[in-house]
Amino acid sequence: MTTAEFEKAAKLAVVEFQQEIHDTYISVDDVHVVWMCHLLGNKKCILMDEISNHIYEVTYNCHLHEMYLDYYTKMN
Repeated sequence: MTTAEFEKAAKLAVVEFQQEIHDTYISVDDVHVVWMCHLLGNKKCILMDEISNHIYEVTYNCHLHEMYLDYYTKMN
């Protein structure tokens, strides 16, 4: 998976998560990459959206071809 493919897949995972879990519709354009890296065979990024107060951490394990999504609530 290239970096561009990972970014697109991570944003789609956030959109699907918001729709399924929080019943909130957001588009891919509402999700922004804050940080991204490739480390030890894994790709990782931090994302935020413009609608909710959530921060998302998405990791792609290149060896197992699995994607993990964690989310955190932003506190002011």
